[in-house]
Amino acid sequence: MKLERVSRSGKQVEKNSFEIKNLSGKSKTYSFDVEFAGNPAGIKVMTSNNLKVNAGKSQQVNFNVQVDTSKLDPGYYEGTIKVSDGSETFDVPTILFIGEPDYPRVTGAYMDKAEDGYYVGAYLPGGAEVLEYDLYVFNPNGTIGDFVDTIGSFTNAPVPYHEYLWDGTVLNGSTLPNGDWVLAVYVEEAGKAEYKAYLVTKE
Repeated sequence: MKLERVSRSGKQVEKNSFEIKNLSGKSKTYSFDVEFAGNPAGIKVMTSNNLKVNAGKSQQVNFNVQVDTSKLDPGYYEGTIKVSDGSETFDVPTILFIGEPDYPRVTGAYMDKAEDGYYVGAYLPGGAEVLEYDLYVFNPNGTIGDFVDTIGSFTNAPVPYHEYLWDGTVLNGSTLPNGDWVLAVYVEEAGKAEYKAYLVTKE
């Protein structure tokens, strides 16, 4: 869950929410606690506690995020929403952005075998307005070879990662041979672009 992107304008209050569904056969009452790594000064999250959700039903959980940017450096802050029903506690990761920090747009990419193809994805700390996946030949000497194909183009990719199912084909529907390849990821966000390449294996 992404809490919010906050500008560098002093004190702000941002609202966010998510939906919780009670999958059990009886009504439950949930409580929530939000913690950010290192307990940084300048971030305070308020939410409803003792939220009753009937069996099989869903409820909206609302948050008010109070931020004092004068006490925070630009960047992103990782946190955890702890959801408790009184007997079990579930951790939901969250992230809060302050300003437009100078962090990598892409921190990794992968290609994993799936039942109906391949999961292709990238780790995006700040999301991306534009996202493209390009394949290149991986030369035996360890260098990047010829361009093969763009195997995916997307807009408004979410935080903190993007993933999709690729059928394993490239130009004109031909199947990409198994082996090592270079997966290059292009991202644009807030007028800034980044292009990074990663070695992947198609099995």
